[in-house]
Amino acid sequence: MSTSSANVLGTRIDAVSWEQASVRILRWAQAGGAVASRMVCACNVHMVVSARRDPELASALRQADLCTPDGAPIAWLMRRQGWPEQQRIS
Repeated sequence: MSTSSANVLGTRIDAVSWEQASVRILRWAQAGGAVASRMVCACNVHMVVSARRDPELASALRQADLCTPDGAPIAWLMRRQGWPEQQRIS
């Protein structure tokens, strides 16, 4: 399942609704051992700014299966970048 994403200070943040994120995570959980582990990151401003200074954190976020906008400023910026309905997904 592909998603649209925003670039927030160099970090990919997926543009998803609560329903889309929930469905995706539940599908991964239901697949159980049939697929590799998944990583979901709820990204707030602190995490995004820290990733600019910490290459290991930046790498982990790039490898994440889903990065959600967990913070009003992140969701606000995404709305300004073209996702007018983006909510905070914590």
